[in-house]
Amino acid sequence: MINRRTLLRSTGATLGVAAVGSPATAAERTAAGTGTTDYIVVGSGPAGTVLASRLSEDRRVSVVLLEAGGENTNEVSRIQGAFFRVWGTEYDWAYSTTSQPELGGRAIAQPRGRVIGGSAAINVGAWLRGVPADYDSMRRAGATRLSGANAIQTFKRLEDTHEPQPARCVAPAAPSSSLHWIARRR
Repeated sequence: MINRRTLLRSTGATLGVAAVGSPATAAERTAAGTGTTDYIVVGSGPAGTVLASRLSEDRRVSVVLLEAGGENTNEVSRIQGAFFRVWGTEYDWAYSTTSQPELGGRAIAQPRGRVIGGSAAINVGAWLRGVPADYDSMRRAGATRLSGANAIQTFKRLEDTHEPQPARCVAPAAPSSSLHWIARRR
């Protein structure tokens, strides 16, 4: 079984995304049939999916989103209050802390999602929109690109799940080993 750390080390990446090539030449590489990729995003958790989606907004680049886990088909994880039932299963990397002397030598489980959706798929994940006036006060304090209106616009974009873009997503012929290609966008 391959884990994220091993995968990242094997690719030479130190973070969850590795930049490959120049976005300006993506169309030329595609036309030449080289099959190269501009960006590889490792992990389909909330950050990975948003990053891959934002990168793919530029149609000149090729983006691959990789996930080591598959689709979470366990219906129990979708029941409010029962999400913890998938901890320690194939949907979890099953990390734990080292033994803690202050806890009588116990190690504490650290559930991390090995599934499409990442840890948010096996832990409770929710957000509340902030108060627009709070964002406006941050702008007055120096965060010049932040405002209540911009925040609302961003939340609406994040929450819009009614505009699928299937024409831009293609899957490879055969995923390699235990890695799953979530999407490859050109």
